[in-house]
Amino acid sequence: MKKLLIIDDDVDMCMMLSLFLSRKGFKVTALHSCSQAWDYMQMNEPDLVICDVWLQDMDGITFLKKVKETKPGMPFVFITAYDDIKTSANAIHNGALDYVTKPILSEEIISIVQRALDKVSSYKKMPSGYTATMHSPLNFIYGESELFKRLKKQIGLVAPSNYSVTIHGENGTGKKMIAGEIHRCSLRCNQPFVLFNCMMHSHDAENCALFGRSYFIDEIPAIEEGCLELANGGTILFDEITNLSLNTQMLLVKAISEKKITRSGCTDEIAINIRVISTSNKNLWHATHNGKLCRELYLLLNDFTIDLLPIRNRKDDIMFFADHFLQAANLKLAKKISGFCPAVEIVFKNHVWHDNLRELKNVVTKAVMLTESDVIGVDSLPAEICFHPNNGLAIARQQLGLME
Repeated sequence: MKKLLIIDDDVDMCMMLSLFLSRKGFKVTALHSCSQAWDYMQMNEPDLVICDVWLQDMDGITFLKKVKETKPGMPFVFITAYDDIKTSANAIHNGALDYVTKPILSEEIISIVQRALDKVSSYKKMPSGYTATMHSPLNFIYGESELFKRLKKQIGLVAPSNYSVTIHGENGTGKKMIAGEIHRCSLRCNQPFVLFNCMMHSHDAENCALFGRSYFIDEIPAIEEGCLELANGGTILFDEITNLSLNTQMLLVKAISEKKITRSGCTDEIAINIRVISTSNKNLWHATHNGKLCRELYLLLNDFTIDLLPIRNRKDDIMFFADHFLQAANLKLAKKISGFCPAVEIVFKNHVWHDNLRELKNVVTKAVMLTESDVIGVDSLPAEICFHPNNGLAIARQQLGLME
């Protein structure tokens, strides 16, 4: 039985995680401070530590560093705020295996715990002297159509190389998941995978977020590592790259070309070795000609391009993904729904799905909540599906002879 140590000063969170993970067959110890955890770990050896980033007596990353001074192989998974990318990346950079964001979903935490334990097992098989830190993105779920077979082949070809990759596609088509799969299948898979959301930062904050900064607190020098530095040795993903300001784009061109960066407020150069993946819902060639992307950056990003079609153009994959989301919703909502009735399949295959997989997941989750039988029927579909123009319901009625 694997032993888990949970460290969180939120008593309710500790209790919830302890009960859930205990029911999944783990031996769980829950503590509420780093000092308690430190004392516990002097006499005990948990197989995995699940630690909140922000604790009252010490922040989790500082505690990780302290533990690794005496127990360098101790595996950590962090609990962090939703989309706190820099903190999460910093945790990975300092040796954490993975992180989970709040609010915590049951299927997500069990997946991350199991994946972290699998990594620990694989690390033990590595030659002595080899160390690795890793943020492993969630494995991409492949469809069964010819288009997905081609996509899988593309990933297999480009992943082992150091080529930069651009992924085009509408919102919700799974661009970030594919970027994560490329990293997972690459030679950098045991190094950090850092996501930089190009829409999250103001133009003034972009440079510090990317390149870091040096500053003083009460005349004491301090540094803040940027995402490029945090990704050193691994992969950085620029999500929606055309939203970067042109000034930051030119600085990024210099950094990628010269393989070194300079923190804001400092003159020292730092060598970096990173692989760049970028995503965009716009064609980068058109963005370049429209003045949204500088040509020099376009040439650096465009070693290899993957184009993702919207799921309305991949009808053979829709029910494959619907079944996947159904199983996830079953686990989350403690239900045992076995599938979809034929009418729902027809509706799904004829719906436009403007938000692609994101919308499909949302619809399936709502339908699972509303379904009281063991099969999802048309009456359980949310209103945005049933009353959407050209929603496929009329086609289902025509094909199956359903009553109005």
